[in-house]
Amino acid sequence: MAVDIQWANFGLAPGGGGWANALKRDPSGADFTLAPDAYAAPFLDSLHPGGLAAMDVVVPPGAAIKIQMYVTSTPQVIAPTTLGGGTYSGSQLTMTASGTPTWDIPPGRALRCYCVSATGGTFHLSPLRLASAPVGTPYWWGPATLGGTASLPSPDTADPRGAWELPATAGLTLIGTKAWTGAKTFTVPFYRVGAGTINAKITATTGTATLVTADGATVNGDGSLTIPADTHLFPSWTATDGATLTLTKGAGYGYAFYGPLYLDETVVPPTPPPTITKIIPPSGPDTGGTLVDIVGTDLTGATAVDFGGAPGTGLTVDPSGGLATVTSPAHTAGPYPVTITTPAGTSNAATFLFTPPGAPTLTGIDPTEGPETGGTTALLTGTNLAGTIGVDFGGSPATSATIAASSTPLSRSFRRCSSCWRSCLAASGSAVPSRTSSAASWLIRRSSWLDFATHSSSTIVSNQTKCMFIMGALYAQ
Repeated sequence: MAVDIQWANFGLAPGGGGWANALKRDPSGADFTLAPDAYAAPFLDSLHPGGLAAMDVVVPPGAAIKIQMYVTSTPQVIAPTTLGGGTYSGSQLTMTASGTPTWDIPPGRALRCYCVSATGGTFHLSPLRLASAPVGTPYWWGPATLGGTASLPSPDTADPRGAWELPATAGLTLIGTKAWTGAKTFTVPFYRVGAGTINAKITATTGTATLVTADGATVNGDGSLTIPADTHLFPSWTATDGATLTLTKGAGYGYAFYGPLYLDETVVPPTPPPTITKIIPPSGPDTGGTLVDIVGTDLTGATAVDFGGAPGTGLTVDPSGGLATVTSPAHTAGPYPVTITTPAGTSNAATFLFTPPGAPTLTGIDPTEGPETGGTTALLTGTNLAGTIGVDFGGSPATSATIAASSTPLSRSFRRCSSCWRSCLAASGSAVPSRTSSAASWLIRRSSWLDFATHSSSTIVSNQTKCMFIMGALYAQ
């Protein structure tokens, strides 16, 4: 993000040869008139990250202006990095024609642009244009606390805006604070000049500060950063409810710049609660077990699906967040509301109809005849046979009834096996006759089924052919 630093005001430099006539100050820059040998010092007092800054200088024909950029109160002259067609000597840039010089300015400090003209004239200075700035809103650190000496000359502890002058004494500290609400990410521009070393450490008001990027600084064992000389750095952290910056200097003289901090105040919209637009299928048996697709929005993170007070099972959510799949529970018959819940809340309700089982139907009986004395084991196939409580033969009830696990005719799952029951009974592994696909099913009857039952209660495998004894009938798969 590019940033323009506006000139804030004009002042008469000490020893100046007259007052500057300020014609205008606006976002385009400053226009002012100097009498011959008059001095002027436009200045800025802006929260900015520092870095390479360009400034357009407009010089009228035949005129000349000398410019010196410096940090107030130190003072520290900032030499231009490019001259914009001018010449640099004795800490001053002389411009005899219009051009665009650049300076590498430290962060967060009040700058003055000391101007003098031997010729006089009307001049224009554009704002200082920085190529980029950290994400966030700039703030000064709050009142500072100084440690290690009572005579530390800088900064102003009530308004700690920048260069901390580093005396030769080691072990001095400067502590600044800034409060906010919640967890936020922030960036601190650092810049150091001179021989004095400096470490910077961030602590969170609540919990622990997390370093996001050191931006080239050395990370020490205690979590502090060692700031190198003559390099702009933009490390960032996350912290909750505010942060404290502690600067600790080593031996050597120099200056440290440490602000402003840039607080990322981007408001992340809350995740909306889920919505249901359709459920497929809209009904299923009251015994449960129906695989239901829930189509909607913001389903990511779903933790539960409720079917009229009964939880669904096996919930999965597509990464798109628009589809969830769940298995319906058993429930009393009737229509019931279905909702899905995520950390953001509970959805609107859709309706799922739990249906009772239909009347049973018979599609087959095997065998179709037996002795009048009774005792014949008969296999009934059909639908909706679950829950059968009785079987009637022409007004006479059957003596017992066993219901298979599925109402689907079991014979459909087993193909015809000609005379293979002896192999199954013996489990000898001998060859089993080829299966034929022309017959839907085939039933082997034998008077002595107990012989089979004594070998296995359910399944014997012979040559990978499955034989099953179901309700007095042998099937081979």
